[in-house]
Order: sequence, then structure tokens, then C-alpha cells
Amino acid sequence: MSSTGARSVVATLSELGVEVTFGLPGVHTLELWDALGESDIAVVGVRHEQAAGHAADGFARATGDLGVALVTTGPGAANTVTAMGEALASASAVLLITTEVPTDLRTPGTVRGSLHEMADQRALFRPVTKATFGVDHPAAIAGVLRRAARAALSPQSGPVYVGIPADLLHRDPAVPGSGAR
Repeated sequence: MSSTGARSVVATLSELGVEVTFGLPGVHTLELWDALGESDIAVVGVRHEQAAGHAADGFARATGDLGVALVTTGPGAANTVTAMGEALASASAVLLITTEVPTDLRTPGTVRGSLHEMADQRALFRPVTKATFGVDHPAAIAGVLRRAARAALSPQSGPVYVGIPADLLHRDPAVPGSGAR
């Protein structure tokens, strides 16, 4: 079984002690859902991305553990803003992992009309999270997720955003040139 960015996400979540995630699959996240299906992490599917965010918030409040929400790019991510605002107000340790537009479809300062493209998805979450993180290469996924989880759990706890370009989920973290162009 080859290594992929998606498998790196799942392995890192396992390393962090995550036992359950909440989310809604989308075209940009299918590789991640496949990798979760090969793991011991429970996946609770929801009918709307906002529900994934609120469920991760509720889980964090009820258990004191890291709540994890997984959603897709653009409108899917935007649908979690209210839940992240509530998690911030309540100091809930939530890790929101979203995909972003693939690296080869990005043109800085230009919206090209790619499926679910936003001009700056990460900026949307700055007012409603404790911190935001982006990934620029599949080899960086594990380190970024570890830093994000530490930020979410450190006092005062709160939600954090991690955006991963969709194409990095199927690339091999060990292959040079396998990241952003």
C-alpha cells in the first residue's frame, strides 16, 4: 500500500489519539475518506457541514478531547463558520480539516472558477478560530496537524483550521516534487 497525503492525515490523527471524526464527504475529500476506512478511527457522517462542526464542538466539550471535523472545499468549509465561532466562544478544542483548491489550479490573486474555489478560504476562518494553518506539500501534513492540535488544546483551548489542497491527499509525501508547483 503506497503512502499518500490522506494516509498521512489519518496516521497523524491516530498518533494524536483521535478515535472519532465528524464529516461530510465531498469530491475533494474522497481520498481522505478512503484512508479513514482503512483505519480504526470512527467516522460519523452528517448531512450538513455545519453539523460536522457542531458535533466536533460537542464532542470536545463532552470528553475534553480534540474534536475533529472533516469537510470539503469552498461552500462546504464555509458552512462550518458558525460552528467554529461557537467553538471559539466556548473554548472548545476543535480541529477543522478542510480541503482547498488543488495546487495546480491556483493562481495567486485570481479566482479562476475552479470547483468550489474561494479567493482566500483560510482568511474566512481567521475571525472564528484560534489559529489557521495551511499545507503546501504532502510531507508537511503530519507536522502541520501536530502543531494545529497543540494549538487547539493549549490554554485557552479553541478551534483551529487546517487547509490541505485536495491534490496533496493523493500524492506521496516521500516523493520530491510531489507537492505544490
